[in-house]
Amino acid sequence: MDVTKENFASSLERIRAAICRSSFLAVDCEFSGLSTGGSSSKFDTPEERYAHLRRTASGFLVIQFGLAAFTLEKEKNRYSQETFNFYLFPRHQSQGSFICQPSSMEFLLENGFDFNKLIKDGIPYLPPAQVESLRDRLESQLRDSEAAPSPAQKGTTGTSATPGTTVQPTPVPENQADFVERAISEINKFVEGSEEYLDFHKLSPFQRKLLYDHVPNSVLYELVVQSVTNRGGRERGAGLEQRVDEAAGFAQVIQEISKSGKPVVGHNMLLDLLHIIEQFVCPLPQTYSDFKSVVHCVFPTLVDTKVMGSTQPFRTCCRPPVWEK
Repeated sequence: MDVTKENFASSLERIRAAICRSSFLAVDCEFSGLSTGGSSSKFDTPEERYAHLRRTASGFLVIQFGLAAFTLEKEKNRYSQETFNFYLFPRHQSQGSFICQPSSMEFLLENGFDFNKLIKDGIPYLPPAQVESLRDRLESQLRDSEAAPSPAQKGTTGTSATPGTTVQPTPVPENQADFVERAISEINKFVEGSEEYLDFHKLSPFQRKLLYDHVPNSVLYELVVQSVTNRGGRERGAGLEQRVDEAAGFAQVIQEISKSGKPVVGHNMLLDLLHIIEQFVCPLPQTYSDFKSVVHCVFPTLVDTKVMGSTQPFRTCCRPPVWEK
């Protein structure tokens, strides 16, 4: 299934479940470019090869991520699989420029890549370090807003009016006296906390005007606070986490793959790993040895089918037969 920003949140639990029950996972990436210049040689040391690819991974982006979750069905002696195709697009100001390579764009276009879907519906993402910075900033803003004095604390009283004038409250008609008395009683109970709900949606405009004129301003303020701000306070933790999760975006999928500890399979996947680490985990280390340590922490078990196919015993047993004349 294609996963975009429109269905990512609703599909996340299904994706997590597929990862959790899988026997192994297969991944593949499409990039906005493959080379930033320079050349590598088959005689390069691993350190030299890493230094060259590190520059590439720092310049271009993963714009599509394929994930297949394979699950062994022992009773049927077969594997079932679920496949997810993620369109990814950076949408946060901190992520800088979008760099692409014309030859890569042309290749993707020739193979049916939907650039409109990428730009319009691509899933945003932030790596964990930036997500934690966002969390700290949001928590700080919440603390500041809670510490700010309310108008009631500042001594605001009476209805607003032009300086030097007095606003007269609307007289209460006889047929509305019981309503006003009952409504004020319900409001006071709500403000005191003895009532959990307060529903005035069905009031007429005139009844709303009566309440506005005859309920003290301090009580009105507390009513607004408890029906909106305090309700948000009860949901503050969930609301903050939701905003953080939305900012993390696709990085949550990489975290789920990492937490699962499941074997991850790819083909010629060194460049895929560099991009995944750089975009969704942390900045790439300077040295090849540190890179290997990071990869091992994030993906404990990796299988590269190209490496397998080029080494023994697979190199011999999987080689196509040579037909003699």
